[in-house]
Amino acid sequence: MACQLAYIPKHLHAGDRQPENIFQVGEELYYRTNPDNLQRPYDNIKLQDISHNRSVLPKQGDKEDVLYNIIIDDEQERYENKTIVALLIKNLGELDTYSKTFTTKYDDALSVTITLLHDPVPCMYPHSVFELRLVDGTVVDSHNYTKTLGKRNQAYSDLREQIRNELTAMMLNEEIDSTQSFEEVVL
Repeated sequence: MACQLAYIPKHLHAGDRQPENIFQVGEELYYRTNPDNLQRPYDNIKLQDISHNRSVLPKQGDKEDVLYNIIIDDEQERYENKTIVALLIKNLGELDTYSKTFTTKYDDALSVTITLLHDPVPCMYPHSVFELRLVDGTVVDSHNYTKTLGKRNQAYSDLREQIRNELTAMMLNEEIDSTQSFEEVVL
């Protein structure tokens, strides 16, 4: 599908380019947030809505590209009054991506794995997401969030909090390192 937003620069259009799921140590990810939420940027959104732009894609890209609005039926071209946060990829797992599994003390059989994936969309080739996958293999998305990770019980609440803490710790320290636990990241 072609980008239908005339204000998006052509170098950001996905076109027929395929995802590049090999990340690099030293690569940055850019995230936009409200300046008021800088200390806890993930607290006010559902976890399946978290996305970032990769710094190395496309090569002529810029961190401010994350401010373009890629929602087709929204007239706002750019997000104004947002702060851009950069995360630096410091260490990667064996598959050249960030992937980490979280478990809860409330249910031994319940876990969620988050994995960083390049997820190009028509108007934003550098678009990337943290995919959330339950132990049964279900990928959490906007259609099943309420029935999966969004369940209102202590075990799911604990998992959501762990993931938010992990992502927030990476934001505040501007690092992504899948070898560190949350406790090691926070100084």
